[in-house]
Amino acid sequence: LGSKGDCRRAINWSQLQLPTLRGGGLDNPFSEEEVWEAIKASPAEKAPGPNEFIGIFFRSCRQTIKQDIMRAFYQFYSGDGLDA
Repeated sequence: LGSKGDCRRAINWSQLQLPTLRGGGLDNPFSEEEVWEAIKASPAEKAPGPNEFIGIFFRSCRQTIKQDIMRAFYQFYSGDGLDA
């Protein structure tokens, strides 16, 4: 404890028998289609956060707020404005 040493253990990933992910790209930014699918899948009468905007608002105002929502998701993806 508290002393440096070489780590001689390695993980044998093939032994874990994890499922293979199709297409990869899990680290890609969210696409507009993915965001819209998430909005459509969210409850219509419930707010996803403390701002009290319910799902119907996001669906009915999509064209008006689309650029702002995509900008927010991009900032989340790129880490802009986050204290690290």
